[in-house]
Amino acid sequence: MQNLPLKREQLLGIALGVIVVGALVRGPVYNWIAAPFQERSEQIARLEKETSQLNDEEFLILKAQAQLADWRKSSLPPDRGAATIKKPEALDAQRLYAKWVTDLLVLSGFETPTVKPGGKRETFVIGTGQSAKTVALGVKINIETEGRFSQLCTFLDHYYRANLLQEITKLEIVNRDGPTGDPILKIDLETMGLALTDVPWRKTIYPETALTAEINDKAKTLAVKASDAFPKKVPFRIRIGNEYLTVTAIAGQDWTIERGADRTYAATHKAGDVVELAPVKSHVPSRSPEEFRELLAANIFIKPPPPKEYKLQLGPLTEQAFARGDSLSYTIPVKEYDPTLGKPEFVVKNDPPPGLILDRGIGKITWTPKADQPIGEFPLELEVRHPSATKGVETGTLKIVFREPNSVPTVETPKPQMAYIGRAWTFPLTFQDAETPADQLELKLDNPPEGVALNATKRELTWTPPATTKPGDVTINVTATDKGTPPQSKALAVPVKVEDDAASFTYLVGAVSVDGAWQAWLYNRARDQQTVIRVGDQVNISDVKGTVSEIGKDFVILKQGEAVHRLELGQNLRELATATATTEATPAKS
Repeated sequence: MQNLPLKREQLLGIALGVIVVGALVRGPVYNWIAAPFQERSEQIARLEKETSQLNDEEFLILKAQAQLADWRKSSLPPDRGAATIKKPEALDAQRLYAKWVTDLLVLSGFETPTVKPGGKRETFVIGTGQSAKTVALGVKINIETEGRFSQLCTFLDHYYRANLLQEITKLEIVNRDGPTGDPILKIDLETMGLALTDVPWRKTIYPETALTAEINDKAKTLAVKASDAFPKKVPFRIRIGNEYLTVTAIAGQDWTIERGADRTYAATHKAGDVVELAPVKSHVPSRSPEEFRELLAANIFIKPPPPKEYKLQLGPLTEQAFARGDSLSYTIPVKEYDPTLGKPEFVVKNDPPPGLILDRGIGKITWTPKADQPIGEFPLELEVRHPSATKGVETGTLKIVFREPNSVPTVETPKPQMAYIGRAWTFPLTFQDAETPADQLELKLDNPPEGVALNATKRELTWTPPATTKPGDVTINVTATDKGTPPQSKALAVPVKVEDDAASFTYLVGAVSVDGAWQAWLYNRARDQQTVIRVGDQVNISDVKGTVSEIGKDFVILKQGEAVHRLELGQNLRELATATATTEATPAKS
């Protein structure tokens, strides 16, 4: 039979039949076969979403744990047992933080910063009521100082690079000198460091050890005492005094180092000097010298200066002399350099004497010689490096003189002296000195009584008290100064008792024989006072002293030691004349 093509109506009918049959069987078949697959697919999608959320939360937790671990490493140390105390303190943290800030200020070039504990500490608490717990304490440090823009920038650069939980909470700057040159800034700064309470207590902010041997500014290795707290992996940064160094290799207690990190300068460090770990934040890079110069060039405290040709000047370099037992401290003078190009670098080209230290960043020389250091002259060949110098370098020589101590002049303490009004008085000065000849000592009177004179040639005091002088005690002060370095002086106080010259007013007015023995009469006209003397009596009037050895009718003989003096009738005691006895000491019989 021949196949006839289906008509359009037939095709539509077949399609409608298929749809009707599908609708009748779809519900039970779908629920039995397809629904479980759909449900599992939705469950898988839900689990994948929850897993993604948990992974995100785990990542945040791990990130927070890593952040907390970093915070614990950079936390200030709390007081002992802070985690178990309801109201913990942070006295250790404040003390150590103040010292660390002070060291950083000095390293940055500030000479006399004032660092004081700040006000009330900040307390960070989690939970409320009985469950409240202190997790951190913020200790504040106040800083008042004066310095230049370059010093402030240096401090802030090192401050923000240090791996320490801290922040500056106040910074006030006043320009004292105006908007030109390199002005002095008055700086008032407050910084706060954070101490987590669950961090173990420790004696220092960062691990410390000490040098076991001295290193000079050219050393490439150093030896330290054992310390397990330092990193085992290099490189890491350390600080010794005002120098940052980078440790590049470790062999036991011997470390290989790179000098003068972070724009500090290599220096000489003594055995026993503290070696401090100085970790830095990895996300805060160090500025190169060029980058730091660009920062200084943007000084907001000065007007842009007009074009100027700078030429660094060194000196004058004056001789520095000091004695055994003292120390030398001297800052090399430089001026007329462009501060926007950084600070000069100071170098000693020849070999300095043992123990002499030069801070290459500020040009400060310090030297405390050892007990066995020979005396002598020590010239230092200096070199100052800066772009403002001719060809980048300026040189000069500083003469250092190390001497034995200059002794103080000596003199014996004088006995009380007597001076009489109207009479010349002299007093020899017997100053002596171990280094300066006596005739080269400089003598000086200090507020002397009227008429006192110093005879520098004869080395004596002279004085004739005038009639206006009141009797009594006076002191004549004289000072002797030697020619040593530094000059030493000795003061001498000469006690003098001033009296009227009774001898010039005391006359021999008569002599008489009484019961066969002669006696003489001495009369003081100033005091209307008569004194009777006999052979053998002692005469002690003013400075006239002697024993009466003979009396005649018109004379008296006084014996003063081996000398014999004659006083004639009508003469005063100042008119004694040297003579021998010519008259009997007893009267003639009548």
